[in-house]
Amino acid sequence: IHGHDVVNVEGSGLKQITPWHLGVSAKLDWSPDGSKILISSPQQERPGTASNVFTIRPDGTGLTQLTHVTKPGVHDLADGFSPDGTKIIFAKTVDHGPFQVYVMNADGSAVRQLTHGVDAHWASWGTHA
Repeated sequence: IHGHDVVNVEGSGLKQITPWHLGVSAKLDWSPDGSKILISSPQQERPGTASNVFTIRPDGTGLTQLTHVTKPGVHDLADGFSPDGTKIIFAKTVDHGPFQVYVMNADGSAVRQLTHGVDAHWASWGTHA
């Protein structure tokens, strides 16, 4: 997957919202209020890169980087928004090691590791905050 598109429920209005060169990962999530989409880029499979978590508006504007990993082989990968939209859950892996689950505020502040040693990814919030 190189870019992400949005489309109306009935299939009309297809619009690419991220540029192809961004190379976003497959997992993404809408904020509960519909104002932002959570993505990570570049894809973990790109050798010699680091991945970070971003938000972007559904119209393709307002790309905001939330994590700031720079070391190649370290990947922060988006998982989802909390039901109230105030928190984001994401996974981190280092050199293809086990994924660890982290949580942060929706603005990227107050990052906190939740798991230690287990391989956990594709985390999701329940239906309650």
